[in-house]
Amino acid sequence: MLVIILLVALELCSSVVNIPNTKLAFFLTYIVYFTFLSVNVYRQVLFSKEVNIGMIAAVLCGFIILGLTGGFIFSMIEYLQPHSFNNIAVGVAYVSDLIYFSFITILSIGYGDITPATQIAQKTALLFGLLGYFYGVVVIGVIIGKYLARK
Repeated sequence: MLVIILLVALELCSSVVNIPNTKLAFFLTYIVYFTFLSVNVYRQVLFSKEVNIGMIAAVLCGFIILGLTGGFIFSMIEYLQPHSFNNIAVGVAYVSDLIYFSFITILSIGYGDITPATQIAQKTALLFGLLGYFYGVVVIGVIIGKYLARK
């Protein structure tokens, strides 16, 4: 709850008063918030005793959180180093473009409509591609292991 209040306050500050680095604090707060959520979700998946609908929902939530975290990290890179990504919208709409890019990257689809242009953007996209692949492999392994252990 406190994080949501902080996010709303940061958004108001960045839109009403032009305080330097407010947008950076906004991105960092989102990243910390989603990292905290993801640790809790991943812990629930790993320590679940059996495969049930709650575990499947946690797996899906964990994947969505991974994609959103990637989108905010890519947005922070674009904010700190403008033109780090090719073919993204101008203004605040670039955040939604980079969330889309994050999901396309972790799903290993790679349409090529948005591409990283700087080294930090390329390395971060590579990291999230590996995280998406690793997430799928580990989660499938955990689910199969728990299902077989139950039988």
